[in-house]
Amino acid sequence: MPREHYLNATYGIRSWLLTTDHKRIALLYLISVTFFFFIGGAFATLIRIHLLTPKGLLVTPETYNKLFTMHGVAMIFFFLIPSIPAVLGNFLLPIMIGAKVLLADGSTVTADDAYIRESILQPNAKIVAGYQPLMPAFQGQLTEEQILALIAYIKSLQSLPAPPKGAGIAPATEKK
Repeated sequence: MPREHYLNATYGIRSWLLTTDHKRIALLYLISVTFFFFIGGAFATLIRIHLLTPKGLLVTPETYNKLFTMHGVAMIFFFLIPSIPAVLGNFLLPIMIGAKVLLADGSTVTADDAYIRESILQPNAKIVAGYQPLMPAFQGQLTEEQILALIAYIKSLQSLPAPPKGAGIAPATEKK
C-alpha cells in the first residue's frame, strides 16, 4: 500500500473543494487554467476557421470582434496571469519557506531568519550535511542593519537545486 500523501490523504470531491492543502489548491488552479486555455483555444480556432476564406463566411463581423475579445480575455485573464503565480506559487512557495535543512550530525533545522542569522554569526554552530566548515565567523564584525540586509538578500535569491555531492567543498591544501 502506498504511503499517504496529498493526493490520497482523503477522497471525494468535497475533500478537494474544501481543502487547505497548498498542493491540492495548486492542482485545482492547474485544472482551472488548463480548462480556460482550451476555451481560449476554441475561440482562436473559430477565428482561424473564419479567416480561411477572404470574405470570412463563418461569422458576421460583429461576432468576429466578440470572438477575438473573448479569446483575448480567456487567454490573458483566465490562463496567462493566474498560471504562474497561482499554480507555482501555491505549490512551491510553501515548500521553500521554512524548509528543513539536514545537518552533519543527522538532525534537522528549519531554514528561517534565525537559522540564517546564526549561520552568518556562528557558521560552525550548525554544519549542513555534505559541507565542510570553511566560512569564517562574523560575530562582532557586522552591524544589526548589515545582518538584516544580508538575510533579506539571501531570502531574495532564487531557489536552486541542490549542488552535486562534493560541489562547493574546497580542495585540501598541503600544510608546510
